Amino acid sequence: DNGTTYDLEVRLNGITYHAASSLNRVPEVDSIKFTFKEEQSVFQPEGYYAEFVATDFKGSGDTYWIKAFKNGSLLNNPFDLNIAYDAGFNAGGNIDGFVFIQPIQDGVTPLNDELDAIDPYVLGDSLYVEIHSITNEAFYFLQEVQIQTQRDGGFDEVFAEPFQNVGTNITAQSTNGEAKVVGFFNVSSVSGRGMKLVE
Repeated sequence: DNGTTYDLEVRLNGITYHAASSLNRVPEVDSIKFTFKEEQSVFQPEGYYAEFVATDFKGSGDTYWIKAFKNGSLLNNPFDLNIAYDAGFNAGGNIDGFVFIQPIQDGVTPLNDELDAIDPYVLGDSLYVEIHSITNEAFYFLQEVQIQTQRDGGFDEVFAEPFQNVGTNITAQSTNGEAKVVGFFNVSSVSGRGMKLVE
């Protein structure tokens, strides 16, 4: 049930791991659409671009992770990480209770394998979109993951923050004191919708 808190406790090799997460509400995916676009640049080639439509609940503070599956495979390169605070990018956006902003809707069209241009859909491709409710703490964890992983090299790396482990909500105790742990525990409500691109 929404609002319920779930506890995780794992005992392994003399170490006890503990974390907690609350289950939050999730909006329905209203629709998915594909739009054919002419080539805009080498970064935006000709093809079918996808977007989903969903509306954030009224009441500030809902956070989500939007996952997309192209032809059954999760889009999981670092630049595919698509998260939302209410209907926007962050708490300061004050975009509560509206349809998700366009860049989040468009985030279900992936980049190519070189991560240097959009990889449009072609006829016969399928897209399945899931919205996962996440806690605010999980949202900030995933923001930090973006900072650590969305690096495209080149001159920008000179000014990038150094790599570091992202904080966690999991504690680990052993007979020798605290143990190190990485990762994050979150429980989610999930909604989803799929569509195949046909002529």
